Amino acid sequence: MKRSHLLLFLISLALTDSLHADYDDVLSFFETLRGSGHAAAFPVSGGSLDDFESSFGPRNKSGSGNYDWHRGFDVDGTDMSSPIVAPLDGYFYDYRTTSSGGNIVILEHNISELGGGALTYNDKSVTKFYTWYLHLWDDETAANGTSTDDLISGYTQGDAISRGTQIGVMGQSGTTTNPHLHFEVRIGTNNSLEYQTNNPGSTQWGFDPHLNPMLLFAPSGYSQSLGHSAGTIGSTDLTFDYSINDDDYPVFNSVTALIRNTMTEAEIASHILDLNQRTGFDATSTANLDTQDTSMPYIVPSLSPFSSSDWETQFIVPESWLNGNYDQGYELVMTATDIWGTSVSHTVALSSVPEPAQAATVIGLLTLLSTTMRRRGRPHRI
Repeated sequence: MKRSHLLLFLISLALTDSLHADYDDVLSFFETLRGSGHAAAFPVSGGSLDDFESSFGPRNKSGSGNYDWHRGFDVDGTDMSSPIVAPLDGYFYDYRTTSSGGNIVILEHNISELGGGALTYNDKSVTKFYTWYLHLWDDETAANGTSTDDLISGYTQGDAISRGTQIGVMGQSGTTTNPHLHFEVRIGTNNSLEYQTNNPGSTQWGFDPHLNPMLLFAPSGYSQSLGHSAGTIGSTDLTFDYSINDDDYPVFNSVTALIRNTMTEAEIASHILDLNQRTGFDATSTANLDTQDTSMPYIVPSLSPFSSSDWETQFIVPESWLNGNYDQGYELVMTATDIWGTSVSHTVALSSVPEPAQAATVIGLLTLLSTTMRRRGRPHRI
C-alpha cells in the first residue's frame, strides 16, 4: 500500500473510531438519565410501552403499505381525550402546524440540567436535545373541553415546563389514518439533514439528528434472538429472523453482515445498517431515505401497527451480494445489536462445495477425467 493511501486509511479509521466514541458518550448520557431522578415519564398520560403502534426505522406504513423510514415512534390513544405530557423537564420551544405532522409541540431540553456533561456528537458540541409531539388536537370542541392550543397558548419560547405537565391532547391532525402520538427525539438541532442540505444558509450540523426515542425508556427482561430461516447458499437470498422475545418493545438498532476468512478472521466484505447513526442509509432527503436498496443486505420493514406480542423483523442477504464469495474457508456472520449495544449473532458457512447428490456426480466426473489423463500420459509400448 502506498504511504499516501495508508495515511488516508489511518485518518479514516481514526475518524470512524472518534465518531463511534461520540455515539457511545451519547448512549451513556441517556442510560444515566434513565436511572436518575430525571428519568422520563411516558409522553401519553396513562399509557405505557405496551401501547406501541409503530417503531423507529424501516416500516410498512399503515394505511398504504408503502415502505417508509420512520424517524420517531407512534403510541396509540384516544382522539381528543388522551393527555400528552412533557416526559422531561425542559423549555417550550415552538407550536406549529404542518400538512404532514399536523399540530406540533416542540420542547427543548438542556443536557447539563438533566445530569449530563459536555457531549460531542459527529464532531459537533452538543448541549441540547429536542422532543417533538405530532398530530395533536387543537379544536376547542374537544371531548374533554381542553385543546392543545388552550394548553400552550400562554407559553413563549424559553418558558420552563416541568416533567409531567400536560402540553397537548392526542389527535388526528396532519397526514394520518388514526389517532396517535408521533413522538421524536432530535439531538443538537431541530433541523433534519434534508433541511440543512436544502438551506445552505442554516447552521450545518452535517448529520440527521433523529434518535430512537426508546433511549429515554427502560424495558427490562427482554432477550434477542437471531437465526437463519430461509434461503440456500449459492442459490437464493438468505433470510434471517430477528425478534425481541416476550416484548413488543422496538429496541433494535443495527445489523451487520460480515463475510470473513474462518482461518485468519480477515474481513472479505461487510455491510452495516445502523438506525440511530443512519449508517447505510441516505438521509439527505426523505425520498432517498424512503428508497430501499435491496442490492445490499437490508432490513425487511416492520409492520405498522404491530400485530404480535414479540417485536420481530427479518434481514435479507441478497445472493448477488454473496456471489463470488463462496469458499470453504469463508463464513457469513450476521450480528444484530440493540440500542444499548447488546448483540446477538448467527454464523453460516459459505461453501462452493455442491450438495451431496451433486457432489457424487462431480466426483465421478473428476475420476473419469483423471483416468483418461493418466491413460493419455502413458508411454506407447512397442
